[in-house]
Amino acid sequence: MFGFPIADRPQGGQFKRNLLKSVIFQVKFEQSEEVVAGFKAKRETLKNKLPITNPISQNFAEVRFEKDKTPIVQTANSPTHGYEFKTADNHKTLVVTEDTLSYTIAGPSYQNFSVAISEIKRDFFSILQECHVLKFNRVAIRKINLIEPIDLTLSNKDLLLVAFNEDLVHNITSLPDITRVASGVTNVTMENTDKRLKVAYGLLAPIQMKGKKQILLDIDLFFFNQNVPLNVIEVKWTEINDEIFNIFNWAISPELRADLLPD
Repeated sequence: MFGFPIADRPQGGQFKRNLLKSVIFQVKFEQSEEVVAGFKAKRETLKNKLPITNPISQNFAEVRFEKDKTPIVQTANSPTHGYEFKTADNHKTLVVTEDTLSYTIAGPSYQNFSVAISEIKRDFFSILQECHVLKFNRVAIRKINLIEPIDLTLSNKDLLLVAFNEDLVHNITSLPDITRVASGVTNVTMENTDKRLKVAYGLLAPIQMKGKKQILLDIDLFFFNQNVPLNVIEVKWTEINDEIFNIFNWAISPELRADLLPD
């Protein structure tokens, strides 16, 4: 898809732990007021798993919507309106607007891709079907990884090299005095016909973290200009998830990869 080498899955199919801050699954479709009304009507059904409901309107905003990126939460920056359904601990959030469904899972609650997809299909797809939303023009997954060092004495250079493929961070590690770098995040966009990949990686400024350093690896991959039937969405998400896995494996260092492998 984008030239990244195909990575083998670890024994058991997944790493022993993840580095995820959040995972976002998103689909977009032709604007429909019916879908907002449909999910509103299902509030009682959704309440067992997503008990908190908030309306989204032109006067409501919770997080900034970044142009051309898969949003963590779709809010008033969208010209449409809808509803936000959340768990009590805020670890899972469903946002439905007139043209978008986004489901965000916080890293600690993310088990694996199969579990997440089963949950989405079981709880949300039937509602989309009832609302006659059967075709989708954008299909996306965004995985935001945050790496925090156990050894707080690591220098910026050592921290980057422990976390990443050396070639990926050469532009930062080759600076004459990397100790002076407070933060440094690189953004790369790649395109392949109707597929677009956005990767952001590097050292975050330790704001509100009591000086604790953090490393970011944000992978956002989406298919656009699509005409995907509802029953094919899982196939598209599987393609995207597999490529994100390849990118993640290529991007991290051999040392970090070995540390994540099951014992």
